[in-house]
Amino acid sequence: MSSIDLTADLGPLQLKNPLVAASGCFGYGTEYADVVDLSTLGAIAVKGLFLEERQGHAPPRIV
Repeated sequence: MSSIDLTADLGPLQLKNPLVAASGCFGYGTEYADVVDLSTLGAIAVKGLFLEERQGHAPPRIV
């Protein structure tokens, strides 16, 4: 049985597959370690961080 190349380019990154778990839905990943083999994921998206403090959006943010 031959394997299919699922590599995906995401900007300068090359992922082994295009399956990216979203941070809000997937938590830190450890919560799903018993359900999903984390090594099979292409990536886990994390929350954005900035080096310097910046002004956020004033409430309400969700309407």
